[in-house]
Amino acid sequence: MMVDPKDKLNAIPDFIENIFQVTPLDNDCESIAMAMEPVCNNIAELLDAGCHEQAARLFIQLTLATAKHFMSDEHWACFDDNYTPDYLLGGLVEQFRRKIMENDFSKNAMDILWLGKQELAGMESVREYGYPCIDLYDMFW
Repeated sequence: MMVDPKDKLNAIPDFIENIFQVTPLDNDCESIAMAMEPVCNNIAELLDAGCHEQAARLFIQLTLATAKHFMSDEHWACFDDNYTPDYLLGGLVEQFRRKIMENDFSKNAMDILWLGKQELAGMESVREYGYPCIDLYDMFW
């Protein structure tokens, strides 16, 4: 199954949207990061199990939701030096990079990451604030 370019990756599942329902926001958005951990662990397990397309789609959905809520929920006002959700996403980027470097990654999974990268690049949180500051470009080298 190939990724259809018309397939919008930004259809965020409810279980991901629910992560961002934490109020009030705490310093560094640590409570959001704690709520993200099970999804991040699931992505890592999918990668290890060879379910790269599922892992890529879930990663992009989580990243897009983080970028969306960074602006809409004003996460930018809740941290000085550390935006904790960003560190979790960065750790996942490293796991994807390792899998890609092993040359055991499907073209379809790469397409999902590429399309997600394109969508993410157009988001206000990335353009104006640089968050989430994951470097998907590095995944392709």
